Parts: sequence; C-alpha cells; structure tokens
Amino acid sequence: MATIYQGWDANFGDDSIKTIITNYRPKIEQKIYEALGLKYDPVNLDPNISIDVKLTQGPSIYSSEFYKGCGMWEFPITDKRNLWKTYVLFFYLSGFPGCCGLAIAHNLCVPITFQNHGLGTLFNQMQLDLAKAAGFGACLATDKIQDNEFYYSQKLLKKNGWNTLTRFKNPRTKNNVDIFMINLSKRVK
Repeated sequence: MATIYQGWDANFGDDSIKTIITNYRPKIEQKIYEALGLKYDPVNLDPNISIDVKLTQGPSIYSSEFYKGCGMWEFPITDKRNLWKTYVLFFYLSGFPGCCGLAIAHNLCVPITFQNHGLGTLFNQMQLDLAKAAGFGACLATDKIQDNEFYYSQKLLKKNGWNTLTRFKNPRTKNNVDIFMINLSKRVK
C-alpha cells in the first residue's frame, strides 16, 4: 500500500525531510517563475500560478518498511493564465535492492518549458540532500547515450559532484549507458 504526502505543509514522514522541502521551496518557486517569464516575489505570489509538492511512497522490495524520503516526488504546476495548463516536474529516489546504504536517483523530468533555468540541477541537488537525510551513504545514477548524445545530462551530474564509474552497452536497447556514483558523506554543496 502506498503512502501519499501532499502539500508544502505535509510532514513527509520525517522532520529532516520536511526541513529539506521547506528550504528548497523558495528556490523551486523562483526558478519556475523565471521559466514562466514572471517576476518572483515570495511575499506576493501570482494567484494564477499554483505550485505544489507530492511524495508517493511504496514499500521497499524486501520488506514492508518505507525508506524515508524515497518515492516519486512530483511538483505539479498550474498556470491559470494559460487555460489552466498543468505541468509536472518530477524525480524518483529509491533504495538499492540488497544494500540499505545505497540510493538510486532516477527519472528526473523537467518539461521543455522549464529547461535551461537550473531546475534539473536544483532537483538533482534535492535528490542528494534527501538521500543523505534518509541515511544513505552513496547514490547511483545512469545516463543513456544515444547517437553520441547524453540522455540525462552528464553536465548536470558532473556539476553536482557525480563521478563516472563505467560505461556498458545495454544488450536490450543497444544503448551505451554510463553509471555514475556520488559519495554523500564527501559531498560539498
């Protein structure tokens, strides 16, 4: 059974996770406003723009316990100026099956409208802060390479301190895949 925490004021199951969300909120709002071409004023937010947060958690593969901070993090944005257009930015943070000290940062999605405004970098930093607060010591990520183009963003990963471990050819997709790792105890913000 899944647990769902929704809204900026939710407790997210842990005070340290709540603190991270509270600290990232103005940064997220500012970058979203910037991407929409709006001036950001944290005191007088535009009533036509709605930004929310939601965490959906499920049990780990090997037990019924939840890893705090893990699951699908969604940031739905509604723009009432544009026929109630809704965008969803999201990422996942998962525990690694077989090793409770290793997290996986994956499926970071920033729609085109919001790209090139630093949201991918910010969300990846948030993934790492959440993983550290959840008690993980290291985190893994992969980057698919197709036609010599990087799928995720090696630039984003390297900017946030990730190290390339290896590259392999996925026998199922025939894509080259780079595996990245970051030691969370040595991470410098």
